[in-house]
Amino acid sequence: MPKKTFIKLFQMMKGYRSLYLIGVFGFALLLLFFQIQIALLFLELFNAIQAGTFTDILNPIIRFSVIILALLLAIPLFAYFTAKAAIKTTAVFRDRLFHKMTVLALSDVKTTHSAELSSLATNDLNEVEKAYTTYFFMFFVEVIVGVGAGIAMFIIEWRLALVAFGVGILTFIINTLYAKRLRTISHDVQSSLANLNTKLSNILAGMHVIRVFNIQRYVLKIFTKSNQKTLDVSLVRVHREASITALNTLIFSLSFAGITLIGGYLVLEGMIMLGVIVAIVQLQNSIMELVSGLGTFITNMQTSLAAGDRIFAFLEREEEPKSYPSAKASFPKNTTVGLHNVVFGYDEKPIIDGISFSIRKGETLAFVGPSGGGKSTLFKLILHYYPLNQGSITLNGQSTDGVPLTKLRASIAYVPQDAFLFNTTIKENIRYAKPDAKEEAIRQAAMDANAHEFIEALDHGYETLVGEQGTKLSGGQRQRIAIARALLKDAPILLLDEATSALDTQSERLVQEALNRLKKKRTTLIIAHRLSTIQDANRILVVDRGKIIEEGTHETLLRDENSLYAKLYKTRTALESN
Repeated sequence: MPKKTFIKLFQMMKGYRSLYLIGVFGFALLLLFFQIQIALLFLELFNAIQAGTFTDILNPIIRFSVIILALLLAIPLFAYFTAKAAIKTTAVFRDRLFHKMTVLALSDVKTTHSAELSSLATNDLNEVEKAYTTYFFMFFVEVIVGVGAGIAMFIIEWRLALVAFGVGILTFIINTLYAKRLRTISHDVQSSLANLNTKLSNILAGMHVIRVFNIQRYVLKIFTKSNQKTLDVSLVRVHREASITALNTLIFSLSFAGITLIGGYLVLEGMIMLGVIVAIVQLQNSIMELVSGLGTFITNMQTSLAAGDRIFAFLEREEEPKSYPSAKASFPKNTTVGLHNVVFGYDEKPIIDGISFSIRKGETLAFVGPSGGGKSTLFKLILHYYPLNQGSITLNGQSTDGVPLTKLRASIAYVPQDAFLFNTTIKENIRYAKPDAKEEAIRQAAMDANAHEFIEALDHGYETLVGEQGTKLSGGQRQRIAIARALLKDAPILLLDEATSALDTQSERLVQEALNRLKKKRTTLIIAHRLSTIQDANRILVVDRGKIIEEGTHETLLRDENSLYAKLYKTRTALESN
C-alpha cells in the first residue's frame, strides 16, 4: 500500500480531522462496549442455564436491554460526525480540482481531453469519497473493536484467545499479499473508465457528423471495443476480490471449528464452563471482522488509492504562471500594442517567426492571410496564453515582462469567431465580463450589441437559458451576446477574430453594426476573412507562414496586382458576390 497517497488522503482532512476522529473513536468505543456486553451476556446466560436459576438468566437480559437503548441514542451521533467531516473533505477536493482546472497551463489544457477532467471530478472523486465515508471509518473502528475484543478474550480465556489470534495473523498476511495486485488492476480500471468517458464525449459532441456520414455502426464499434476493455479489467478486479473474500470465509470457518473443538475439550475436562466458549466465539467475530476487515480495507482501498494517485498527480500539474518573461523593447509612449521580433511555436517548428509591428491608441490594425498562417496565434500571444520563445510584447508602451497576466488581460476584450456561451442565462453570460455589473449596464451593452431586441422577444427574455455552448441560439445571436460581453468589459484594447465570417448577410449586418460601436474609442486588432469589413483599417498586415509579408492600407495593397492581398481580395470578393 503506497504510504504517501494514504497519508496525503488523511492530510486532506485538515480542519475536519478532529471532528472525524471524535466520531470514529466515539463510534468504535461504543461498538466495543456493545460487543463485550453481548459476550458477557452469553457467558452469564449459558453459565446460568448450565448451573444457575431463572433469576440468573433474567437479570443480564434486563441489563443488556437498558444498555442497547442507550447505545441506540449515542451511536448515530458519532456516525453523523464522521459523515459530516468526510463530505466536507470531499468538497475541499472538489474545490481544489476546479481551481486547478481554471489555472492549469494552457499548453496542458490543450493536451488534456475534457472527458478526462470530468472523470477526475466524478469517478475518481467518488472513489476517494468512499475512502473517507467507508474505508478509513471501518478501518479505525475495526482496529479499536478488534484490539479491545482481543484483550477481553485473553482476560476470559487465554488459550482460546491464542487460537483466534493465530488464525487472524494468517488471514492478515494473505490479504496483504493480495493488495499490490489489486492496486494495479484498480488503477487500470480507473484509467479505462476515463478513456471510455473520452470516447463517449467525442460521440456526443460529434453526433451531427456521425449522422451526416452514416457512421453510427463504425463509432459504435469503437465505443464497444473500449467498453469491452473496461468490462474485462473490471471483471479481473471482481474475480480477485471474490477470491480473497472466499479465502477469508474459509479461514474464519476453520477458526470457529478450532475454538469449538479446543473449548469443548476444556469443558469436558472441567477447566471452563460452556458460557466461556460462547463468549469467546462471540468476541472472535470481532477479531475476524478486524482481520478480514483489514483485508477488505486493503483490497478496497486500492481503488481509492488509485483514484487518489490520479487526482494528486493532476493537482501537481503545472499551473499558468502569474506572469510571463519578455525581452525588453521600447516603443513610443502612444503605442498601445507592440511586438518586436516575436518567435513562437508549440514545438520546435515556429508558427510565428520574427514578427514585429505596433499600433497606436485608437487605431485599427487588420490581419489577413491564408489559413494556418499564424494570425490567431498572434492574438493568443497578445492575450499571453503562452510564453514567447523569443522577442517581446509591450502594452501601452511598457514591456509585459513580469506584469501579472490578470492585469494584462483586464485591458483586453476578445470576440472570437465561434463565441463560447456558458449553459446559463443570457444575462449571466453577458455579466461574466463584469460580475458586479448592474442589470441596467447589462441591458445597455445588449442594446449597443444589437442583441436587446431578440432577447426581449424570447419567452424568458434575459433569463433564457442558452443551452450547452449556446446551442439554443443562432450563430448571429451568439455573436451579438459575445459583443455585448465585450462592451460590458469596456477594455481599451479589442481583439476581433473573424467575428462575422460564419454569419448570413442579415446577421452579419447586425453584428457589424455592433462591432462598429464596440470599436469606437478603442484600439482594435482584427483578423478578417471577409476583406470588405476591413477596408477602413488604418493598416493591414498580410501574414503567411508566420511572417508579415505585406503591409499597407487597403488602397496601397491593391495597387500591386501581384500582391498576395490583391489576389485574396479578388478571390474572396468573387466568392462573396456569388
